[in-house]
Amino acid sequence: MSKLPDKIKIGWKDVKIEKVKTSFIKNNSDYWGQYIARESKIEIQEEAKGIDLANTLLHEIIHAIVYQWNIDVGEKEETIVNGLTNGLTTVEEVNAVVFPTK
Repeated sequence: MSKLPDKIKIGWKDVKIEKVKTSFIKNNSDYWGQYIARESKIEIQEEAKGIDLANTLLHEIIHAIVYQWNIDVGEKEETIVNGLTNGLTTVEEVNAVVFPTK
């Protein structure tokens, strides 16, 4: 993945994307990134590179979509988002798909 954009549009919101030095640890698990709905921001650890960076950005974008469109996934949000992200990342990686734009 080349340079990250400063922001992306998700729904009606501009969502900032920032690389940070912070380590995200929740329930004794280490995470590469997080979506902060209240601040309309995605933070990604600066150490994330290559496929880890692409997967993390997509993962946090899907969290933002779930939030913006009020998709009720209950307590399984992380499992659902992780499954979708890993599936889409694998399709892209294995097939070298370039999703067309406009």
